[in-house]
Amino acid sequence: DAVKDQPPVAYIQGLDKQKAILPTETLDFEILGEDDFGIRKAGIEWSSYGTLPGEKPAAAGEIIKFNGSPEVERITEATSFSPAAFNITPQRLILRAFVEDYFPERGRIYSEPVLIYVLSNEEHAQLKKAEFDRVINDLEDIARKELNMLDENQRLEKLDGKELQTEDGKDKLAEQKRAEEE
Repeated sequence: DAVKDQPPVAYIQGLDKQKAILPTETLDFEILGEDDFGIRKAGIEWSSYGTLPGEKPAAAGEIIKFNGSPEVERITEATSFSPAAFNITPQRLILRAFVEDYFPERGRIYSEPVLIYVLSNEEHAQLKKAEFDRVINDLEDIARKELNMLDENQRLEKLDGKELQTEDGKDKLAEQKRAEEE
């Protein structure tokens, strides 16, 4: 029985849907492709996203990572992408994997896009500063909670055994235990 040729599928594995990097950084990920009657080509493609005309040089390009045959139904290709290797200046890019099969005139089938923010040094510094500020605030909150628990532990330690055996005392001990575990 004849089976209808299904379109291929393409995936990018190992990258978040959004990524901020410096032009000199390298992204390492895998492209995955499948087709029921063989993969002809697979690779990655990128283009500028939302760049205003004349603002910055728009980037566009592709890399063929795999030339296949009708016998190859599934591929996993380790891939790297560095904006500096293609003279890409700070801007937003859309990066997609693609797969082509042998079905006539079907064209490329693309993965879901990954939005890459190629940042200048100043933008990267601001991003890192915001991340550090957020982490420092979280650490300060944790330190305050720890000090409050220490104060409560010291207060509970001063109570005698009878006060701790009351229902209110047991509730305070259970609450303090839960807070310590948390």
